[in-house]
Amino acid sequence: MKRTVLALSLMLTMLVSAVATTGNVKVTSAASPVWVEVARGSGGIAHSGTPENGTDLFSVSHLEWRVRWSVVPVDSGLPIGDGSDFRFVVRPEIAIFEQVGAVSGKVFSETKTGTLVIQNSYNRTFYIDANVSGYTSYELIVEENINSPLLDIVPPVISIFSPENKTYGLENITVVFTVDKPISGLWYKLDGYGKVGMSLNASLNGLSEETHKLTLSGLSEGTHNITVYARDEVGNIKASETVYFSVEEPFTTTLVVVAIIILSLLDLGLVVYYFKKRKG
Repeated sequence: MKRTVLALSLMLTMLVSAVATTGNVKVTSAASPVWVEVARGSGGIAHSGTPENGTDLFSVSHLEWRVRWSVVPVDSGLPIGDGSDFRFVVRPEIAIFEQVGAVSGKVFSETKTGTLVIQNSYNRTFYIDANVSGYTSYELIVEENINSPLLDIVPPVISIFSPENKTYGLENITVVFTVDKPISGLWYKLDGYGKVGMSLNASLNGLSEETHKLTLSGLSEGTHNITVYARDEVGNIKASETVYFSVEEPFTTTLVVVAIIILSLLDLGLVVYYFKKRKG
């Protein structure tokens, strides 16, 4: 009996080994993190700094990322601060008062470093507000783990159905467009000036995609253009194609009636003149 059990166990072990070798069974293991720098910034006494990569914001494209920080006393001949009030707060761009990570109240002797690891699947664009008093300086380095899952980096697609490239009267013009995914912000730019916010609840029912509308009023005669901007729930922003259209004041019914009356009177005058001439 023992020999039979041993033989069966051996056969099972060999079978599992063969299947694993042929690749029919996928064995998964956690990949080692690979950290790539995204942005960095530094500051010091009476200074609030954010990582600098062209803007006051930084963006990540992977689920897992971290902030490495260090605080170093500054030898200026004045009393050196211990960095006990060093702090920074990480906030998403969309919800500025929400925070996804923070460091505060750290005490340092000479040099102190640390790492704050963050996982966030909702936003991908962030601010860092940092500060420290006393004669100290700090450095922040943002890195992301490129072996972690990718975040949504696909911007929304905007399709404008109205207005079209044609001439309209001076009446109000309705802008109708669709966005192919949930959004957190809408703007439009008319004739290349400014960005005007739009209400997110201005939608039409019964259409397959999320459809929005906007009413333009008081437009002057001439050529106009409009561009629509949308930001999705994870911070991706996209601009639509710019649509050009014209506005002209149409002939009114009153003008048409007046023209008909004038022409009729002219015709009548010609008839009277003709008969008078014949009698003469």
